[in-house]
Amino acid sequence: MYTLYGDGIHDDAPAIQEMLDSGISAVVLPAPKKNYAIGSTLVIHSGQSLVLPEMTVIKLLPGSNCYMLINEKAGDHHISVEGGIWDYNNQEQHPHGKYVPHKLTQKIPAPYAEDDPRGKGVPYYSNRYNGRIMRFYGVSFISVRNITYKDPVMYCVEFGYTDHFTVENIRFDFNYGNPVPVNMDGVHVDGGCHFGYIHNIQGTAYDDMVALNADDGLPGPITDIEIDGVFGENSLRAVRLLSTHSRVERISISNVFGTYYQNPVSLTFYHYKETTRGIMDHISIKNIFASAAPRLPIYQKSEKYQFAFIFIDSRMDIGHVRIENIGRRDELGDIETIRILPDTKIKTLVLEHINHENLTGRPVPMMINEGEIEKLYLLDIDCGDDVMIENRGTIAKTVELG
Repeated sequence: MYTLYGDGIHDDAPAIQEMLDSGISAVVLPAPKKNYAIGSTLVIHSGQSLVLPEMTVIKLLPGSNCYMLINEKAGDHHISVEGGIWDYNNQEQHPHGKYVPHKLTQKIPAPYAEDDPRGKGVPYYSNRYNGRIMRFYGVSFISVRNITYKDPVMYCVEFGYTDHFTVENIRFDFNYGNPVPVNMDGVHVDGGCHFGYIHNIQGTAYDDMVALNADDGLPGPITDIEIDGVFGENSLRAVRLLSTHSRVERISISNVFGTYYQNPVSLTFYHYKETTRGIMDHISIKNIFASAAPRLPIYQKSEKYQFAFIFIDSRMDIGHVRIENIGRRDELGDIETIRILPDTKIKTLVLEHINHENLTGRPVPMMINEGEIEKLYLLDIDCGDDVMIENRGTIAKTVELG
């Protein structure tokens, strides 16, 4: 029987893992003397919850270079993780691999079985070190709640081929990374994920606070996701959707607040060397109240604002998009509120109740269209003295409502 120290010095991973491996349904950690410290990846099983007091710190020991928590195997179900300040301690782990290459492998079980029905024909998550805090793959019915993620090298929590998931009441407490603040995502949803609820995400992330990336880490469709309540302060972006060939559809994004030095919402293609096209449909974007944040040199970005407030990338085939109730008052971001890039086709675009308040002193169109829009519906657009739509592409039919 292992000792649970909770002194912030000794490794508590063996004792916590022993509790998880016992098969007990609820592993509830008591308040520690100081904080918990772990030196290897914790593995949670089907039918289990792991609960920490909400303000209790669990910290990765120096040089551990591993995930802090993963699920056991594809096919797991009914898992819950709640509470705690999960401190990745990035300054004492290996730096971001893009800047300091490595051949480190994770201290986690072997890759998931090749006969896994959820991921058959799909690349499995690598065992290489990647500076991420939690990973869940091939899980049905999982909740992650009331957690503070602190100082990752890269992502906070990552999902792949997971369905019926809830992520809520999440806070980010980041330093400026190791070695720089890049790729520090919050909630990262990869391909094969369906029926998700992501709610009340708060803080500062130096990449996407929420990312639905169908063809990034794992290819596969992403469908039926509600994102409600993203509160970012000087973050890179609130929400990103990404498709290179897999469908991203039936996505609701609502109630986004704060300041962003890239932009609040992007619909992107990204993998430009591919010959495929992104596919999205039934995307709802509403109640977005935000503005530009200063682009500090430490962010490793150009000083120029390059992405529209709501940005729609090139090489996309999009069915229906509704953008409504947008409140933008901007003194810094001298770039359009909506932009559609060339070689993108949209069947139906609905714009309703948009207030584009430009305080930069420079003319900024409300929307620039360089793509092909089959039907454009407009209702209650206030863009002050700026041009409403600068059309460099084609709009087959425009309907003004009301």
